Amino acid sequence: DLTSLSPHALSAALVPVGLTRYREHLFPLRPYTREEARQIIAIAGDFQKRMLASAGTRFVFPSDEFYRIADLPLPDDESYEDYPQYENGVGLLRRFEDEFDTALRLDPDNSTAKARHVIIACGTSVAPFLQEQVDKLRMPQVTVEVVPVINHFFGETVTVSGLLTGQDLVTALHHRPCDEILITANMIRKGDDVFLDDMHLSELIETLGVPVIPVPDDGSDFLYALRGTEV
Repeated sequence: DLTSLSPHALSAALVPVGLTRYREHLFPLRPYTREEARQIIAIAGDFQKRMLASAGTRFVFPSDEFYRIADLPLPDDESYEDYPQYENGVGLLRRFEDEFDTALRLDPDNSTAKARHVIIACGTSVAPFLQEQVDKLRMPQVTVEVVPVINHFFGETVTVSGLLTGQDLVTALHHRPCDEILITANMIRKGDDVFLDDMHLSELIETLGVPVIPVPDDGSDFLYALRGTEV
């Protein structure tokens, strides 16, 4: 139906609905299972092939979260075309990994990395992916710990990093000693330093007693943030 609206409808994203803990007296919904997510990706793949042959575009794009739930590898860069649904979480991880790998290939020298203990605080769904990127590095002078943070504010079924709050970070990290904490800049309101629960970044830093550094969702920025060096 949506393809019939072309050129007014150019693409569509498939994103699993976010289920908060505030669902009393609402229609019963639950997260996708691994097998259900695989079925969604398979159905979308068949549709993409037909659309690519008939219209020159895949039109529909499953979100990164579906691939994480399904425990399947991400598609290659070409499969996302020009990333038309990037802002909806479609292709963010593919682009991030490509940027990270490119930066590491062009600048492989980790010897200048600052010796310290770094924690990467993130949503539970992306934690394994970030661990995979960290494992590519050889920086014996830097201890990197990926900490999946449970979202108590909205509920444990909300697993993305961008919806974590300041109090979630306090709960997860107050007992973990480190020299520095990296978070995605998406946790902070654009143009401000406030989390979704109205905690200011400065309050979080004061509470935890260590620097907390928001990092843009760019693989090269991530690499240099881990090294503690300038891009």
